[in-house]
Amino acid sequence: MLTLRSWGRLADRVGPGPILRTAGWLVAIVPALWLLSPDPWWILAAQVYSGLVWGAFELAQASSILQATRGREREVALFYAVDGPVLIAGSLLGGLVVNLAAPRFGSGYLAAMGLSTLLRLIPAIALLW
Repeated sequence: MLTLRSWGRLADRVGPGPILRTAGWLVAIVPALWLLSPDPWWILAAQVYSGLVWGAFELAQASSILQATRGREREVALFYAVDGPVLIAGSLLGGLVVNLAAPRFGSGYLAAMGLSTLLRLIPAIALLW
């Protein structure tokens, strides 16, 4: 919330597309940061970074959706009606990965973070076009 005003001003100046593409790449590496160090200060820094880039991504995504659907409120509602359950499904899948990978790799949490990074890179690559 501290940086949304700044992200909003930047989106007004350059448009949401460039911010969405850049933030998409920056968001993709968030789970990988958790793999680099178990130090609590590192994790805190990773979380601060995560909040900054997710703020940019969410603002640019919402702005893009509103620009693309001017006057078509049902399409915006449909997007968010699908977005919520997909977020829940992703969280449940992450929990399943943690539980299934723990006996095999010792740390299911690290396996989930690695898989999350790989899966986030797929749409980030698509944002290049």
